[in-house]
Amino acid sequence: MGKLAAATCETAKPDPKRDRLLGDGDGLFLRVRPHGTKTWVIEYEFHATRTKYTIGGYSRDGAPGESISDWLRHGQQSLTQARSIAGTWKAARRARHDPAAEWEALLSREREAAAAKLATPGSRAKTADRAGSCGSRKLICVNLALIFTSRSHAASLR
Repeated sequence: MGKLAAATCETAKPDPKRDRLLGDGDGLFLRVRPHGTKTWVIEYEFHATRTKYTIGGYSRDGAPGESISDWLRHGQQSLTQARSIAGTWKAARRARHDPAAEWEALLSREREAAAAKLATPGSRAKTADRAGSCGSRKLICVNLALIFTSRSHAASLR
């Protein structure tokens, strides 16, 4: 049962000295940073280890898509979407699965597959042919996107 209201999420003000955590239930919190950024955090215990995982930023409109994977990839969730993710992750923990670790493993496999696809000689030639002189720039942009994604998820685990 949720304790937060959409209006509370919209009007939450930052504390200038430290993070504010507004609890909703099922381990879901809206974290308001001192500079005003609002993010969703799920905190739970699995195998005697406390985990605090940032699932994304707060957005009144939410993420497009129908699945939790779509919402997590988008990185911005509404209150309803964040509650759905928290409830699903709670059910996964009851089934003896660590949802944050499984999500990170899935992202890692996707990054490795994308990197392997880019590393094959034929794919580089095709990319260069399609992009003309911008083939190397396209490759660099994709690599930077992969690095940014891995860094943002690593930072959310701290």
